[in-house]
Amino acid sequence: MHASGLEGPIPSNISLLTNLTQLRISDIKGPSQNFPILSNMKGMIRLILRSCNITGELPSYMWTMNKLEMFDVSFNKLVGEIPATSIEGHLRFLDLSYNNFAWQGPEQPTCQDNLSEC
Repeated sequence: MHASGLEGPIPSNISLLTNLTQLRISDIKGPSQNFPILSNMKGMIRLILRSCNITGELPSYMWTMNKLEMFDVSFNKLVGEIPATSIEGHLRFLDLSYNNFAWQGPEQPTCQDNLSEC
């Protein structure tokens, strides 16, 4: 649902789609919303929630989704820190740009060299 013109928030019952492997939503108009509950989507491979008016912190379970290869939450209002170990390994594409994440410093970079974008 890229640039569909739909208004948010993302429905909470999306969490019932436990076999979903790809979720691509962008450019939602409407009120701010928390990150949707996706903890039961263990097979998620591609997750794009770009410009969806998402606020708050990324849930910690996001970094345990070991099949996730693409993760884009750019152009939201997310805050907090990204654990340095969370972006190693399985992720091939990560875009966290245009949010309000805390700077981690040289010992804990938010981006890693093997990722195509941050």
